[in-house]
Amino acid sequence: MDKKKISVLMTVYKENEEELRESFESIINQTYKNLEIIVVIDFPDETWRKELIEQYKDTRVKLILNEKNIKSYIKDTLEKYKERFNSPKILFVIINQSLTIKTCQQKIDLINKNNVQFIDTIPIYLENYFK
Repeated sequence: MDKKKISVLMTVYKENEEELRESFESIINQTYKNLEIIVVIDFPDETWRKELIEQYKDTRVKLILNEKNIKSYIKDTLEKYKERFNSPKILFVIINQSLTIKTCQQKIDLINKNNVQFIDTIPIYLENYFK
């Protein structure tokens, strides 16, 4: 089993508490544990989302608060924060989507098999993104 670190990027905008909890818990409860979890909160006017994530006290989590809403999605978020990732392998999670417990293991297998650096939970390949 491959134990290379994988970065999981999750952007948060105006999701409700149930959506946020469900999606976040589906990430932290993965069978593949060697994760760096980067949560970008793109709606800084409300602090409850930050507080909710902090309640989990998961040391793998890096919490990033945008100073203003940049309506970030894949391209904008990667461009702005790519230097903060400790892994060149990135899984992008759509906030209102829950992962199955083995999603990260399946995706890292797919990343390694196809020699790509980025994949999201709806398989989109951005080869050479970090070159």
